[in-house]
Amino acid sequence: DLSLELRNNYVNIYYRGGNLLKLEEEKERIYKPFFDVNYISRKENFLMGLPQEIRITEDAKAWAEKIPLLKSEMDGWFSRNTKLEREFQQMVVWENNNSCIANSTDYFIIDIEYDNKRGARFDMVAVQWNSDMQARKLQSGYKPRLCFIEMKYGDSALSGKSGMVDHVSQWHSYLSIERNREVIEAEMLGLFQQKRDLGLIKGLEDNPNKVKRFDDKIDCIFLLANHDPGKSGLLNVIKELEKIKISGFAVKFCVSNFMGYGLYKENVFTVEEFLNRY
Repeated sequence: DLSLELRNNYVNIYYRGGNLLKLEEEKERIYKPFFDVNYISRKENFLMGLPQEIRITEDAKAWAEKIPLLKSEMDGWFSRNTKLEREFQQMVVWENNNSCIANSTDYFIIDIEYDNKRGARFDMVAVQWNSDMQARKLQSGYKPRLCFIEMKYGDSALSGKSGMVDHVSQWHSYLSIERNREVIEAEMLGLFQQKRDLGLIKGLEDNPNKVKRFDDKIDCIFLLANHDPGKSGLLNVIKELEKIKISGFAVKFCVSNFMGYGLYKENVFTVEEFLNRY
């Protein structure tokens, strides 16, 4: 139930979509731990006495021993402040990267809550690496595809501010510029390999093949969780999407595979395919 995400000079450890622990490098081999005290409901501050810097193994152990208590405090906070979209987003990461089916899905999640502070913000960054033998061995010129995924939980998240139309416009503003695509592709190639080297993507632990470049095409995918098929809001939004001219990527939709969050290429559709099917 934890997800370790690598940043520039720090890492985030997520729990239920919330930031359980931030570890920032202050100087060589000295790290500053951070837990958001807003999660704490009790009056006493149980962080007192914990090392303010992690310099040696004993410092790390002291923080590690507190993790069950930190998770308990976050459970209480989430019961009062639901963040379902982020919580289910982390489930997508686990199922496709580390669960017993991870090796057979067609997508791996490289990063979550990505924000480069230069116009690129994505719920999830993924790579489509098809699960057939030829693709996994990177044979016959096959190259995995870089994908950006936006998760929407429930119908209230589909429209308005930060709705689907806003996201497509934001994707276009960033990805229509070739240099931006080149930069983020290089970053994600490095990050993907780092996470594999650290054993953070168990679905690929027996695969020695290194991805050296992505496919020329990019997909931006909407993952809609718990849409009410009796409501017309989604149809109205898709009609708006059809009017937007985009370049540098394709807009697609991912649907569930018998109620799970495993991502398979057979369940990813273009806007036109999605409309015709659903």
